[in-house]
Amino acid sequence: MRRFKQINTSDFNLSRIQDNAATTFSDITKIAFLDGTSVQANLSAGVDTVIEHGLGRDPVGYFSTSCSSPGAALFESSTTNNLRDRIILLRATATVTMTIWIF
Repeated sequence: MRRFKQINTSDFNLSRIQDNAATTFSDITKIAFLDGTSVQANLSAGVDTVIEHGLGRDPVGYFSTSCSSPGAALFESSTTNNLRDRIILLRATATVTMTIWIF
């Protein structure tokens, strides 16, 4: 998510507005859920699927936004993942195509 960029101005009122906006946007950009990415993946039942998320940090969470098989569950693998800042290992309970929001 982009950061709010203030412009230099000699207008006192505009500076106050920018300061308030910067504070508000700073709080919003700290919400991990909003700083996520949508990834489409094909998952095989009970098999680890490596998904590159591109967040540059460990994900806080994930959820499916669409699924080709209603009722299929999605969960993070218990396999050790030393590259969590780049990839997440997910498993599904059925062979599915899912769109996943990772944040």
